[in-house]
Order: sequence, then structure tokens, then C-alpha cells
Amino acid sequence: MNFSIIRLVVRVLFWLVLLILGAWLGEQIMADPGFMIISFAGYRVEMAGWLAIVLIAVSWIIIYLLFSILSHWRVDRRLLNWRRNRKRENAEHQLQEGLSQLARGDFKAAYRLFGKSAGASSIPTLNHLLAAFAAQANGKPADCDASLIKAGKLPDVDVVLTGLVQAMVQLERGNYEQALASLNRMTAQQNNPFRQDLLRKIYLHLGDWTQLDAVLQAIKKRPGKVSDAVIMAEKQQTLHHIAKMGAD
Repeated sequence: MNFSIIRLVVRVLFWLVLLILGAWLGEQIMADPGFMIISFAGYRVEMAGWLAIVLIAVSWIIIYLLFSILSHWRVDRRLLNWRRNRKRENAEHQLQEGLSQLARGDFKAAYRLFGKSAGASSIPTLNHLLAAFAAQANGKPADCDASLIKAGKLPDVDVVLTGLVQAMVQLERGNYEQALASLNRMTAQQNNPFRQDLLRKIYLHLGDWTQLDAVLQAIKKRPGKVSDAVIMAEKQQTLHHIAKMGAD
């Protein structure tokens, strides 16, 4: 016999039994509906017995559905948290791998890893700035600028870090005036050693000996040994002064 016919017969019998049972229950309710009284805290409720049974059954079904929904919601929240933590762990791994590739000189791979992990990273500003550095080192100025713009739009952006990276990129491109403008916006970082070193390079390239002298004096006040770069800058400054005196 065909299984589809068997399933059809079973369905018909099932609905037939339900109809018969419903008809029998209806007759019982009409013949003797019963009676129930509920008294609590001075309140008294009277209703038919069958109605009370139906209300109790419906109440239990509603409670069961609510608990089921809440349990599924808790599971969904746990699953969502697990996914978020997993994405964050993957982002940290990609950040570490990007730093490794950057150190090895594979700037293309580093840029891809930094950009890929930025969306789930807990410090996306750092990812975008590293991506900008990798893109610049790879000879992709457009990608570098795009990463810098993304970093600047983030709500937790570090203005000092972003400004220094932007100035470094502009200095490497030979855009000395733009780099100087980026550093001059950092008015609260007059004693920042990274800013001072960048200014030394910029003023040396621009031949602004007056400003260079001021920066060199500030650098020499820092604790520690004076670097060879500072000594070379002082020698070039001295040669400029000698040449100027000779011309006069």
C-alpha cells in the first residue's frame, strides 16, 4: 500500500477522534458544567468548573511559553557574547600577525591584517594607524590617507597619536609644510619628544635655522645622552652660520 494513502487515513482518523471527543466534552459541559468558588484575601470568584479548568490549562501554557522564550533569549545572549568574544580574539590574533608581517617587511599583508581586524578590535584607532603606516611603506598613499581618515572619525581617537602618525607620513612624502601644520596643531605637546624630533627633521629640511635652534635647545634639556642626529643638526646649523658670516 502507498505510504501517502496511509498517512492520509491516519490524519482523517485523528481529526475524527478529535471531533468525537469535542462533541462528547460539549455534552458533558452542557449536562453538568460544575461549579468552582475561589476565595482569597476577602475576594470571591465564582465560575463554571469547566471554565476554571480551561483557564488553568491556558495559564500553564502561557507560563510555559514565557519560560521557554526567556530560556531561548538567555541562550541567544550567551551565543551572541560568545561570538563577540570570538571575533575579538580573532582580531587580536590578526593584529599580532599584522605586527609580525610589518616587522618582516611584508607591508601588503600587514595592511590587509590591520584593516581586517579593525572592525572587531577593542582599539580600532591603533589598527587604522598601523594600516596607514603599512600602506605608506608599501607605496600606497591613497590607502594610507583612507586609513588615517577612518582613524580620525572614531569616537575614541587619540588626537596626539593620530597627529604624530599623520606628521610622520607627510614628512616621509616630503610634504614638510603639511607636516609642520599637523604638529603645530598639537599645542599642548610642546615637550613631547616625538614631536620635537619630527620638528627637528622638518626645520632642517626647510632651512628654518631659528626654529631649529629653539628645538635643539629643547631637545638637549631632555635627560639622557644627546643623539647623533642632534649633533649632526647642530653641525649643519654651525656651517650655515659660518657660511652666512662669510657671505656678509
